[in-house]
Amino acid sequence: MSVSNGQMVALIGPNGSGKTSLLNCIGGLQTDFTGTVAINNQNVCEMKQTRLAQQLAYLHQHMPANLNLTAQQVVELGLIPHLSPWGRLSQRQKIDI
Repeated sequence: MSVSNGQMVALIGPNGSGKTSLLNCIGGLQTDFTGTVAINNQNVCEMKQTRLAQQLAYLHQHMPANLNLTAQQVVELGLIPHLSPWGRLSQRQKIDI
């Protein structure tokens, strides 16, 4: 399967058909599979975690409910891999919700 920039894809199927497993493989969270998953022609299993996090965002379906984060804060978490160590979001990066 190949997905181009700007292309929208829906992943549907019955329970237990492997939808979450596929997403875990794409996100580098599951590495015991046959084949290759690549983002921008780079194997996700060989990518450094920071680089992978800069290429995709993944919100797990079983997030703890007691985090008390706003929608804005959850979205802004996706910008963390783009910051320097100890960096802060710039005004340009802040999401206005």
